[in-house]
Amino acid sequence: MLIRVIGICIFAILITSCTSSADAGKQVSCPTGAELAGTVGVEQWCQVFQETEPPYYNHGWYKKWHPNGKLAVQGTFNQGLRSGEWLFWNDMGEKISTELWESGKLINIEKHNILEVDSKYSGKNSGKYQDNRKHGKWVEYDQAGKIIK
Repeated sequence: MLIRVIGICIFAILITSCTSSADAGKQVSCPTGAELAGTVGVEQWCQVFQETEPPYYNHGWYKKWHPNGKLAVQGTFNQGLRSGEWLFWNDMGEKISTELWESGKLINIEKHNILEVDSKYSGKNSGKYQDNRKHGKWVEYDQAGKIIK
């Protein structure tokens, strides 16, 4: 009886650890050979244990949440290296950047809804980045937040 109760408790923990507040109702799983680690709503990832140092490497999806429960980072590892699209959000849930990775190398970054202070004047700029450079249309604002260019 006790073993059955323990088994049911472990099953419940596994089921709840495979869903997140940002993915309510969605079942997620790690690739074959990888195990789920971390805490739902804080930080979770898939990892593969090995007999060498370090004792594990990330393989599969990765997620991290802001303290308010909103998703902060989501991406994928392939044998310990960042791979594919990585998304980043601020604590209000607005996407702030998208990164494209290939075999652990950053290929492209696009920043969204970014306001940056320009030292040439007291206003701000907003726009997107590509290949770590300003790309496309940028908007300039004065100190009051009105568009000037």
